[in-house]
This record gives sequence, structure tokens and C-alpha cells, in this order.
Amino acid sequence: MKYRLLLLIFFLTSIIYSQSGNSRSYTRESLLNVLPQGYSIGLLNSKGTSAIHNDVSNIGLMNPASLYLQKNYSVAFSYQFQTDIDEAYLFDIGTKRVQNYLPQSLGGVVHYENFSFGIAFDQKYNGSLEFGPIQVTTVSNPDGTGIYYTPEFENTLQNYTISAAYLTEGILGNRSNLSFGTKYILNRLYSYESISTVSANATVLGSNLELGAYYEIIINEEQRFGIGTSYTFSTEISDQIEYKDSRTTIPGTVPGDSVYQISTPEYELSLAIPSELGFDLYFKPISQLKLLGRINTIFWNGASENIRNQIEFSTSAAYSFNPSLEASLGVYYTSKEYIDDFFNINDDLYAIYLTTGVSFQLNIFNIDLAIADSHLFSGEFWQQTIAKIGLGIQL
Repeated sequence: MKYRLLLLIFFLTSIIYSQSGNSRSYTRESLLNVLPQGYSIGLLNSKGTSAIHNDVSNIGLMNPASLYLQKNYSVAFSYQFQTDIDEAYLFDIGTKRVQNYLPQSLGGVVHYENFSFGIAFDQKYNGSLEFGPIQVTTVSNPDGTGIYYTPEFENTLQNYTISAAYLTEGILGNRSNLSFGTKYILNRLYSYESISTVSANATVLGSNLELGAYYEIIINEEQRFGIGTSYTFSTEISDQIEYKDSRTTIPGTVPGDSVYQISTPEYELSLAIPSELGFDLYFKPISQLKLLGRINTIFWNGASENIRNQIEFSTSAAYSFNPSLEASLGVYYTSKEYIDDFFNINDDLYAIYLTTGVSFQLNIFNIDLAIADSHLFSGEFWQQTIAKIGLGIQL
């Protein structure tokens, strides 16, 4: 408990300053309160984690050039459930998902001649820091007063996106397709923090763009091969936030021995969103089988001084038993690596998920189910199970 209290003090000293009759503004990088597990697996669906062949509910995270692969006038949404991680960081700091009433993702697609348009929402980050109850101490009660409080640190990063793509057929051969796409991303960061009776919340907005391309070769009626790439531009979003002024006195056992909440100032809440470069491969050797692969690089070195660039890769195989039933198996790898690894935390901040999924087509309705589990081959700080369910309508 004392270690968790020390770590909490570390968080607070980066944002709180108090002096009689005076207050100041400080810049605090909100990445301090963001754990990598909260990013989850945004592209997870019944086919795996491809950015080109995926469920329409995930188009906000997909390569925008792949819009034409979705059926016309299709809409879908998904909900995600995942197990809490009791120890996700040093000193038994845990994490769990918050705001579970919101969909994980939703999207819609419409085509007009060679143009495709999409609109979507997704939760790119959803998580909290779980310190557990911390006991108040005073000079005369260094082992605790018997009064507890539970700090709360919650962050969500939601994306609202508008995408457009243009398809050219036969430009690089009679049996080929080449598509280009662009995506506008409105990022909405919501942050809530509470320490005893002092609390603050803020909503910060910012935007960036993503560009993508997808090239597909139609070998014959049953065989196809495709390659896609996309690049997401970095951005930094920030705004001012102020803790609500609250004072509480907890008397000690001797005169003058007390603990009280101090007046807290305004400070700047900021979040650096790194650029990303992704590559996807698609191969259809027979009519019933799809082989999918993806490599994605997240350029953290442009957003944080102490985080190495992050490489994620995944692969999956999806098999269609009939036009109404498809299932998949796959693997997804991710990690987080600090340059100054003082506590050897890098050894436990990686995850290898085993993924599986199934989709059912019932007339115009589509049910998409997916599960990802990282308990078998991951570091101690990244072991969890994720379940995702999606419902769509395809006209």
C-alpha cells in the first residue's frame, strides 16, 4: 500500500501546485495516466484484425481505401467486453474498462458509382488506473487513521471519422483494382480524475488525417491477391483543466495534527497521438479461404521521449463453410517498450493474443462474434480476455 501511495504522489506532483495566495499552471503529459492495455485491439472482428477485410462496424480504424469492399448501404455496431487486469503496471496498479454502456464501434457505408463514403465512431482508448483504497495517515498515526479513499483516473479516447475512397478498375491490368482513400479523424479525449474529495474532468478535441491505398489482382474467379498501405498523421490535443477546489479536515490525535485537501490550480491536459504506418496482405487461394496479414508501426518517438516505436503484427485464416457462415483463427502481437527501463517493466509489457471468430448471415442481418485471449504467451502485465459482438444490416 505504501508503494502505491508513493506512486500516486508521483502522479499528483506532476499536476498539483499549492502556495498561499498563489496558483500556477503546469503542463502535464496525460500519457502518465494512460496504460498500453487500454488501447485493446480496435480491429478485432470475426475475420481477425485485418485493416482491409473487416466488419463494417470497424471502418473507423480500417484503411480508408478498402471502403469499396463493404456492401452498399451497410451499417453495423459492436460492443466489447474484457477482463480486468489486476496488475497492469508497477506496484500492483491495475486497469479496467470504463464507460461500458457506449458501443465499442459503429459505422456505415454507401457507394455512388466509383466513390465510397463511410462514417464511423470507435473507442480507440478506454481504461482506468486502479490503485485500490489508500489509508489516510497523520503524524501521530503514521500507520493509518482508519479512513480510506480510492483515487480514480479514467481516460477515454473516442474517434469520429468521415472516410472517402475512389476505385479505378483495370488501370494496372485488365484484372486488377486500385483504390485510394482518405479519412478525417476527430479525436475526443475525456479525462476524469478524483483524489479524495478533489476531482476534475475535461474534454479535449483535436483532429488528424489518414491516407490509404489498396491494390488487388484478380487471378481468376476464385483466387485473389491484395496489398494495402495506410498512413495516419500525428497530432497533439490539449486544453486547460482545473481541479474543483475542495477542503476536508481529518483531525489527528494531537492539536495541530491533521490532513486536509489543498486548493489546486489550473493546468494543461495534453495527449500526443503518434503517427502510424500500416501494411496489409490478402490472399484468397480458393473460394472458401482467406489468408490475412498485417504489420503496423506506431511512431512513439515523435510523441514521447521515453517510448520506442511500437510494432504490431497479426495473421489470420478465415474459412467460409457456406455463404452464411464464416469462421477464423489467428494471432495478434503487440508490446510497449520504454527506452529507460528502470524497473525492467519491458519484460512484462507484451502480449500475444490468440484470436478466433465466427460470423452468421441471416437475410439482411449479420452477427459478428470474436474472442482474443493473451493468457498463454504474454507478459504478466498484459494477460486478459477480450470478447466482441457486432450486429449489422446489409442491404
